[in-house]
Amino acid sequence: MASLAYADAIRDLKFNSCLETISENSELCLSTDCSDVSGESPKSFDAAEALLFFDWDDTLLPTSWISQQGWLNEDGGLDSVDEVSLTREQQVLLQELEVNVEQTLLTAMAYGRVVIVTNALEGWVETSCAAFLPGLRPLLDELDIVSARSTYESLGDASPTAWKRRAFADVILAASGEMEDSRPNLVCVGDSMYEHAALSAAVQGFSETCTAGIHWVR
Repeated sequence: MASLAYADAIRDLKFNSCLETISENSELCLSTDCSDVSGESPKSFDAAEALLFFDWDDTLLPTSWISQQGWLNEDGGLDSVDEVSLTREQQVLLQELEVNVEQTLLTAMAYGRVVIVTNALEGWVETSCAAFLPGLRPLLDELDIVSARSTYESLGDASPTAWKRRAFADVILAASGEMEDSRPNLVCVGDSMYEHAALSAAVQGFSETCTAGIHWVR
């Protein structure tokens, strides 16, 4: 079913191969920007220096499809998890997706620290996961989840790109303080081009980084 092509997309992406390519060659990354202010070639990176940012809606969760089924309210949220009634076919499709998303995240976790950064309101990731991908919840509990909108909209930023840029920058800054050489290797996975632009903007000012963007095509 085309509406849940995400399961096939995640599986067919060969995410493990993508990350191996990025890990082994810092100058050859899907959509990348490797920088070193010294002008020298970037050194290799290891998992301790890697941050992998995942979007949630229409990246890990098939939000557009969920909306088409009529499960979301006019604000794009859920009134109650208990009100979601799935057919057997829908359950099977979501369970298949759940397995593929879990494997994708576990693979990513083997390469570095995984952070879910969303422009949805705080709590949406957990609520929507409980409703549609419940088996994924234990794994999500191990990950950092950042609502860029809830954190930064109140500070005067009105742009989704700005919300993600500030969220990325804050996570990178905090992580850099824990890295001996402060040189993060960054991967951004999402369905919107603006989040990849946000990551590129967020790394400005860091002396040495390698950024890679993996764009989920709907």
